[in-house]
Amino acid sequence: MTYDERLAARVRTTLKEQRALVGKKMFGRLAVNEVDLIWSTCLTRYLTRSPKEAFMQRTIGYLALALILTGLSGCSYLFYPRAGDYATQAKGASGIETMINLTTMMETTAAKAKGGKGVDTAFDDVHNQFHALNDAFCGVTDAQAKTPAYDLAVTHKKELTAIFKRLWKFKDDQPQRDLHLDLLTAELKELRDTLQTIK
Repeated sequence: MTYDERLAARVRTTLKEQRALVGKKMFGRLAVNEVDLIWSTCLTRYLTRSPKEAFMQRTIGYLALALILTGLSGCSYLFYPRAGDYATQAKGASGIETMINLTTMMETTAAKAKGGKGVDTAFDDVHNQFHALNDAFCGVTDAQAKTPAYDLAVTHKKELTAIFKRLWKFKDDQPQRDLHLDLLTAELKELRDTLQTIK
């Protein structure tokens, strides 16, 4: 006799006892023996889960959580694999120099993306470079991260994120795309000036 069959027999016995105590009016004409309790019902959903099923559900939950945390982690190139290539190209002697190189690279690419429409090659490059720049903030030392100039750089990073979200929204619409590219370029210059004071 399997676990489910034993459980179904216990539930049938309990239903018979309750039916005898309460009477036929509460249960109507439902015959207890006709109820199939092998599969889960709203009353027995948690009672019919075997330990193996509970283990599998818990494991799937942990795997889903791990995937979400990996995907949303700051210094990861899971969804932007080319961002890692740009970070390697812009690699400097320190994390600050890498960020300065990335801002220069982004300015050049943003100028090439002007006049385009949709996710063309230049726009895709700006997109990947933007993610490389965001992730480059992880390469700063603790001493540099405690400076007021770095706090200002983080503020510029947040402004760049807001501008880029609007740029992504208007990637198909001219002249909004070019206007947001100009705004992105201006913000990149301000970020680079701030980063040069940290060195």
